[in-house]
Amino acid sequence: EIPLCDWSSDVCSSDLPSATIALGEEYFHKKFSFQSENDVFTEQFRVTNDPWAVDFVVNPMHTDPQYTWFEVKVTNMDTGRIETFGYGRTHPLDLHQQHPMYNAGPYKFEFRGNRVSVDVTVAKRNP
Repeated sequence: EIPLCDWSSDVCSSDLPSATIALGEEYFHKKFSFQSENDVFTEQFRVTNDPWAVDFVVNPMHTDPQYTWFEVKVTNMDTGRIETFGYGRTHPLDLHQQHPMYNAGPYKFEFRGNRVSVDVTVAKRNP
């Protein structure tokens, strides 16, 4: 992927700080600890308002990124649409990530990881 750049100022979008989503009322907030690749946690709940967001902070338990990773699979139970976010492996190595979501409804969250602890929040987005 080629970053968007403003050549007149020699600043690329990848060099700029990312925007922070202001979170409001929480639907879900939980800390998970993953010791092995077999650790899986599942949660289901209804998101009543849109827009909303998935926010997580990762704490790696190993210094080598090939051994520490996290992934959350978000499934809209009405439509079957699946979105996947994470840290490590095929995902960015950003320790704090926020992902905007747009549709209310029933959701299933599947959390997987290895050698990592994660603080996950699912909440309404404030304007």
